[in-house]
Amino acid sequence: LSLRRQRQMCIRDRYNNRTVDSPHLVTTLAGEASYHLTLPRLRLVSTLYATYTTNDCHVARYYDDIAGLYTNAVISGIDRLHIGVEFIARVTWSQIFSSTFMVNGGSYRYTDNASVVVYADANNDIAATTRSAIKSHHCSAPELTAIADITLRKAGWTAAASVQYWGFRHVEPSYIRRSERILQHASSPEDRTMLQAQQRLPDACTVDLRLGKSINIGEGTSLYVQLSLGNIVGSHIIPVSYTHLTLPTKA
Repeated sequence: LSLRRQRQMCIRDRYNNRTVDSPHLVTTLAGEASYHLTLPRLRLVSTLYATYTTNDCHVARYYDDIAGLYTNAVISGIDRLHIGVEFIARVTWSQIFSSTFMVNGGSYRYTDNASVVVYADANNDIAATTRSAIKSHHCSAPELTAIADITLRKAGWTAAASVQYWGFRHVEPSYIRRSERILQHASSPEDRTMLQAQQRLPDACTVDLRLGKSINIGEGTSLYVQLSLGNIVGSHIIPVSYTHLTLPTKA
């Protein structure tokens, strides 16, 4: 088992030896089909892929306003389906110029609602049992990615410029906020809709530059020196975002 899986088996691994009920391994089924085209100056790879992950488990540790307790929530039965297509093209423009282009688009969704059991942190008593309405919500991974670069190589020098784009990104859904136990406290249908809504993050784009030189310092030995400038346009990027639990106030 990985370190992550060992930590997720314990409700509070630092001082509590209680494990989640019925510890198990996550099941992942994956498959892909690829087509390769090779020409003198072009290599093209197109790939269809699908990954289904079922029975995943997650432990959330937080202060529960409803119970008035520090709690540990065990979220189990997390199922995800990733389906997408990817195109990669490597082009040799000349003896010194080459480029790589990549476009990846897909749908990354939760396929079922998850079970949530909330335990009191002090004594492991069950504070609540509920379900989390995450079915059909987006996962946090960007669903459209594009990368393009151009590289020059001559006399030991390497100069490259690249552009990266990430689109259709969403905030990772909160299992706790979307649980029926929380949703029933909504004071109106609008509040319930607000609690279930999933925010879309702005698209992100970066431009990077790289310059390097290979220096011969002896027989069979060389030194490579590189200068890299990342995100020169100063794009604001949120790699991963999570929602926090905020209960609506009843009138």
